[in-house]
Amino acid sequence: DKSSDYLKKSIENTDANASKYLTIQILLDWGVTLEIQSKWDRALRCYVEILEFSDKQYITLISSLTKNLARILNRVGEAQFNLIWCEITGKECVGEIREAVWSARDSLDEEG
Repeated sequence: DKSSDYLKKSIENTDANASKYLTIQILLDWGVTLEIQSKWDRALRCYVEILEFSDKQYITLISSLTKNLARILNRVGEAQFNLIWCEITGKECVGEIREAVWSARDSLDEEG
């Protein structure tokens, strides 16, 4: 819980001129911390927030993000994942992001 609080404060204290890369990395770290704590909906919120303001120049982080989303999908199941996603974004998880997450989930299943 302390690390989660620390990461939350890091986000809150990041000024508007801070590096987008740093903000994305903090959100990724916070999301992983929340996953470890089995706080799936809060972790998913971190990852969706990244998607909302990231762009193609951060593709290596987006790749990591897709794997993180796939872990949550694998853990909570499709129905719960879709429910949480809709609550966060107000819309269904569709298109490229859905294909990437489901594909990454399938890769997780193959890896064991």
